[in-house]
Amino acid sequence: MPSFKKDPAVAALKSLIHEKHLHTQQELCQTMQELGFNINQSKVSRLLRRMNVVKCKDEDGHITYRLPQEPAPPEAQASVSDLVIMIDANTHMVVVRTTPGAAPVIARVLDYHKDQIGMLGCVAGDDTILVTPKTDHNTQDCLHSVEKLLF
Repeated sequence: MPSFKKDPAVAALKSLIHEKHLHTQQELCQTMQELGFNINQSKVSRLLRRMNVVKCKDEDGHITYRLPQEPAPPEAQASVSDLVIMIDANTHMVVVRTTPGAAPVIARVLDYHKDQIGMLGCVAGDDTILVTPKTDHNTQDCLHSVEKLLF
């Protein structure tokens, strides 16, 4: 049995949700069957729930299915580097972008290593961390230290 992410039914269902405005699980089920999948409505329902699919109104006001806009939450065994999207800096601060909800965790890691990375302090939102170096002239050093620590 293929893993959930590699299941051909999951890939086909994602494709259908992106390409068509199907309004019921029964319509999804029938379309999947037409594509050659041996699937019933209850399996479609389970797959939709595991994929975090949501119901919403389309531009015509009809209920349709959509995949969530933000990425799925990280796996329990994800490392810190899996949560970091990018790190950048200007002359005054370092900015760390994370997956949604991960910034407070990453900020805690940075805070613990503040002396090692030359950080005065940091402020975390949901997916962004602003890191202030101890001095303006060591912003690039702070950037490199943060990158080394997180990657």
